[in-house]
Amino acid sequence: MPVAAALTWGGTFGSGETVTIRITATYNDGTTVSITRSATATGTTSLNPADLSSLYANGKYITQLSVAPSSSAASTSVTTSATMYSLEI
Repeated sequence: MPVAAALTWGGTFGSGETVTIRITATYNDGTTVSITRSATATGTTSLNPADLSSLYANGKYITQLSVAPSSSAASTSVTTSATMYSLEI
């Protein structure tokens, strides 16, 4: 269970470029929920507890977490990372 998460954008943004990171949780019944954050400059943002709690649903368990970056530009030199920390294994 992730209890903290940090999203990082690095590299060089193009003029007017927006880069988005989407974290998607897939549940045991096949349904999904996502958290999306965007940036127009390098930096790191932490997801707050309310963001992370939105990934959990009563009576369901997460079978997969996926991270997908996307850019508003046709090509990009921006790098992204998502780091999730857990107290449980």
